[in-house]
Amino acid sequence: MEPVGVGAQADSCGECVDCKAGNENHCANTVNTYGSIYKGKKSGKSYGGYATYNRTPGHFVLRIPDGLDSADAAPMMCGGVTVYSPLKNYGAGPGKTVRILTDPASYLSNS
Repeated sequence: MEPVGVGAQADSCGECVDCKAGNENHCANTVNTYGSIYKGKKSGKSYGGYATYNRTPGHFVLRIPDGLDSADAAPMMCGGVTVYSPLKNYGAGPGKTVRILTDPASYLSNS
């Protein structure tokens, strides 16, 4: 058995225009790694890291390289990517200011 991890998305419908174009992250029927419902033949709830096991199509699974400890790999999965991706996409880096919101409601009330 080899160590693997799953990012924020655990499945998609595989049938819509976005899925067929390879843009499964835009699928209207996406299954998030935690708290989503599998539909159709795969019915059930997705519990992500809180589950005893996880069922995810292989192309949503990332192999963890040999020698990388699970504790070091874990932040690179769902939670880490959720934070890293927008920082990377919007050019965060040295000399830039970043605001991390933990409660969007408090941000809206303090604007």
